Amino acid sequence: MSRPYSQFRVVLERATDLTPQLRQLTFTGPELQHFGATCLDQRIKLVLPRGRGDDLADFPPGDDWYAAWRALPEMERRPVRTFTPAAVRPEVGEVDVIVARHGDIGPATRWAGAAEPGEQAILVGPDSRLTGHDRLGLEWRPDGAGEVLVVGDETALPAIRSIVAALPETISGRVLLEVPTDADRIALPAPAGVGVEILPRNEKHEIGELLLAAVIGEPAARAELGDDDAILWDTPTTAEAPETGGRRFAWIAGEAGVVTTIRRHLVSTGWDRSEVAFMGYWRRGRAEC
Repeated sequence: MSRPYSQFRVVLERATDLTPQLRQLTFTGPELQHFGATCLDQRIKLVLPRGRGDDLADFPPGDDWYAAWRALPEMERRPVRTFTPAAVRPEVGEVDVIVARHGDIGPATRWAGAAEPGEQAILVGPDSRLTGHDRLGLEWRPDGAGEVLVVGDETALPAIRSIVAALPETISGRVLLEVPTDADRIALPAPAGVGVEILPRNEKHEIGELLLAAVIGEPAARAELGDDDAILWDTPTTAEAPETGGRRFAWIAGEAGVVTTIRRHLVSTGWDRSEVAFMGYWRRGRAEC
């Protein structure tokens, strides 16, 4: 991740269970007064300690930290995971990150479940002192679209909540959010012309199954992705967008096989590729950085 992002050394202030499957981590630190507050779906990195007492003092600094981290032997790398900030409060030096629990299958989930206030971490995110901090890492670019389709599972919840809150009152569309259970429902106030559907799996459905049915209109199998499926993330540019007054925009994020299937369906039913942004936030059975 390159400039205008910076490393922010932080301390876990508190952990709050929003729902049974969603835990909010609130980080604090004096430098967070400069953390960019764009939110939406802006990507940040969370660098986790190796264990209690790790102050991350030897973590690679500077713009080339990622290359230096990748060059380390795998066993020496601290866990690094991608998130979207749920909230940024520069005035008090706080950033919230929401972690979706998928059992104990990943280091971020395990750490979020056991971490105690006072533990140290690093956030790599937008630096409000640097030009372009409010544009880098953003895929939500509706550029004046009059109709939107927003689709995601619980890993996309922070981005979806921020996106819906920013929608203009004149827009129309549909928001589909799949969550683990009824107890994981979170209110998403939206403009009058935007329908919001919360889809709880309740241990009766596979992840993404309800999203596929809601978008495609009937049960559908998710795409099975092999190691050669490299294009799991694609965002149209403004230059690609069709110049029509009734432009629409779809934003799809979550499990890679699910979002790929939905994107293929939309394109096959007449959506232009330039109208669809899709992001594979994670892949079933694989830890992502």
